[in-house]
Amino acid sequence: MTREVRELNAKDEDVSLSGAFIFIRSLLEKFPQLRMNFPDKNKLLMYLIHEGLFLKETKGHMIARDRAMPPKCKNIQTRDNCLKLINMLCVDNASGV
Repeated sequence: MTREVRELNAKDEDVSLSGAFIFIRSLLEKFPQLRMNFPDKNKLLMYLIHEGLFLKETKGHMIARDRAMPPKCKNIQTRDNCLKLINMLCVDNASGV
């Protein structure tokens, strides 16, 4: 899963990414059996936690100036939707991250 960072700061919202979080969460709420049998649930959880919320590039000088720095979710709404999806993926997840 690779996708460029679109949020330059907390004021920018990546509406597509935020909408994807809402859509996936809605599917998992509507179809709990999908959530229970989702084979790559922990991979998605790791991606959301690390890439989406907490990844920090420590070598900023190596990234082109015209690209946004990680993490992908900087806007409060995008972060909130990401956290809600993480919460949904953790329900009854005995194998957990």
